[in-house]
Amino acid sequence: MKTLLYIFALFATNSTLANSTSDTAAVNKIIRNTLRALNAIHHVKYDYYIESNYLSENYHKYVNKKVYMEFDKNEPLLGLIFTDSEKDYSSVFNGEEYFYINKKKHTIELTKRPSNNTFRSQTSFVNSYYTLKSFLPIILSSDTTNKSTADTIIDGRKFNAFRFTLNNYMMSRFGKLEKLSIEKNLTYTVIVDDRYLPLQVVQRDNLNPKDYTLVKFSDVSINGDKPAAQEWKYENYTKTYRPISK
Repeated sequence: MKTLLYIFALFATNSTLANSTSDTAAVNKIIRNTLRALNAIHHVKYDYYIESNYLSENYHKYVNKKVYMEFDKNEPLLGLIFTDSEKDYSSVFNGEEYFYINKKKHTIELTKRPSNNTFRSQTSFVNSYYTLKSFLPIILSSDTTNKSTADTIIDGRKFNAFRFTLNNYMMSRFGKLEKLSIEKNLTYTVIVDDRYLPLQVVQRDNLNPKDYTLVKFSDVSINGDKPAAQEWKYENYTKTYRPISK
């Protein structure tokens, strides 16, 4: 935890990367290694922390989630199935149905035929493994995107990082380029471990440089135990939670 907090202090409050270089070959190498590590994942489970701190709007919010993602190229809608859970809410997409649980109200809401719009507000997608896995090929293939890479030593351990800036676009929840409604630049800093798996992602914009969105991944389990079969079935929750309609 001390290490992660130190990384956060360094990268979320300081725009300068240690030993930074914009050499295209060096930057693309670390991005390519990160993409290779993500593509090697069939399923992953991690603790997901997201914090939005917008000083310009006097807004600060954070949430911790437990997330499971299973990638499947044959899944036509998202290319994955997933579960995520936090203190008051849970959601499940089993490839056919999506259901959302409100633990405070003891309700469950089923979407029988989900679409991309169903997931446009899915918090656990923001700057996630799923997003990066889809988006990094776009960065690799771009000759115009401003990119840099760096390394730093923290508690005697070396961490790599890379950064890219999108002009008037953002990295969407689905790992695609999404046009912004106003003109601004978004910069993403991705810190990776010695396996090239993302540890955290910091997002900033040039109009309000003190604002940021921070995502951290911890307790990461790659291709380990899967959720029990009953956790994917809507019917198994309806005795505990009251079904409601939109």
